[in-house]
Amino acid sequence: MKKVILLFIGLCSSVLSAQNISFSLEADTNSILIGEQIKLQLKAEIPAGDNYQWPFLPDTIKGLLTLETGSIDSLIKNDRLTLSQNINISSFDSGFVHIPRLALISGSDSAFSQGFIIRVALAKAQEDHELYDIKGPKDAPFEWLPIFYISLGLISLALLVFYLLKRMRNKKKAPQKELIPSLPPSEWALQELQKLEARKLWQEGKQKEFYSELIDILRHFLERKYSLKAMESTAEELIEKIAKLEIASENFSAISKSLRLSSMVKFAKQQALAYENEEAFQAIKDFVLKTQVKQVKEEKNE
Repeated sequence: MKKVILLFIGLCSSVLSAQNISFSLEADTNSILIGEQIKLQLKAEIPAGDNYQWPFLPDTIKGLLTLETGSIDSLIKNDRLTLSQNINISSFDSGFVHIPRLALISGSDSAFSQGFIIRVALAKAQEDHELYDIKGPKDAPFEWLPIFYISLGLISLALLVFYLLKRMRNKKKAPQKELIPSLPPSEWALQELQKLEARKLWQEGKQKEFYSELIDILRHFLERKYSLKAMESTAEELIEKIAKLEIASENFSAISKSLRLSSMVKFAKQQALAYENEEAFQAIKDFVLKTQVKQVKEEKNE
């Protein structure tokens, strides 16, 4: 009776702490043989327009092998955003694999999935089959055909290496083009943003290409304007460097959101919503514009 009361209290507290969001992790089975697959499905429902952090399945779980991570599907209905993602996993170690609880953060709320245990068993030996002694090795017959193909491959490889070396020498002899833009950093960045907007990449479903070019424009701008080593920095490292600049807090918050969203799109295959793409683009543009206005004011004061 005490266990039932404690379970009821735990469920009530969980519901109260995540009234606006729901999150679950389901599996199509909890018992497999070594090498078989399990399909996991993450499901969530949050208020539309909320900023959220989608959880990742840890790669440090003992015995767990992630085979395929699907994209995050989204659907808006009645001011609610429904999210789902499929993950295929397997294991090549017999025993038990513990999938921990995962946390979804949406705005100021959070919700946790249930954790569960997967049993991984060895395949049963086929005792009803007759066993035979292992036969000794036989000498393989000599064949000329493999030698012919190997020789042909080596000749092709030598020709390819010769062609690449010759091409590299020709490139060294050619005069190098000027890589540094002639325009000031702000004007150059605004010009590149205008070109990117005109190409309508995300509208045509090319979100990964859109965010790669958008963030590259920001990186080049930061390197030229503030002498930051932005091209070699990750999104989180770049956020830490931008935090040290004298910029408005709203600009910093918008740029940080854009950088984290770009990482989710490029590396976690997340599909951003239309308004998220527009906000990310506008955040970079506003940052460049305000930097340009600030520079003009400083030049007038001088």
